[in-house]
Amino acid sequence: MGDEETRHCPKCWGTKPISEFFPSISDTDELEEHCKLCTMRMAQAEDQKRRKRAYMRKYYHENREQILEQNREYYRKNRDMRLDYQKDYEKSEEGKEIHKKARQRRKERKGDEKNYSRREIVERDSDENGQPICQICGYPVSYENLHIDHIVPIHKGGKDVKENVRVTHGTCNVRRRKGTDNDGTE
Repeated sequence: MGDEETRHCPKCWGTKPISEFFPSISDTDELEEHCKLCTMRMAQAEDQKRRKRAYMRKYYHENREQILEQNREYYRKNRDMRLDYQKDYEKSEEGKEIHKKARQRRKERKGDEKNYSRREIVERDSDENGQPICQICGYPVSYENLHIDHIVPIHKGGKDVKENVRVTHGTCNVRRRKGTDNDGTE
């Protein structure tokens, strides 16, 4: 072993001869970073994680109702503990900061600027027969699927005023959030 070249394995921290390292898959002149033993152990661990995830997924689907009922029962039994934890968190510096930001967002969203009612917007964006029309796609909207959408989102500086809201389908509104209609036009 005196003449043979050695290399350090960062996984097991051992210094081993280069014969203990696999050749790299991408480049034939290079060697893998970890020794053969560590590489095999990592592959086995990854396989075990994959099998465990598959087992847990199958177990959850077979026992979903029982698991959900256990969770509901736990939350019922520990309601007071959870409320105490929440109160303590709200008193902490991190909790105070988060609540301060939430109050600011609510203030921006629901501030004094709102100068409309939902009924006014629906009437404004309806056809001559009183049927609401989606302002994105132009098709009629059922009242069950009707959304009031901010043209310029509040988190991007839009105001909660009559001129910045419109009637949309729920699907058109959601599609818009994903980036297909970011500027308020189609």
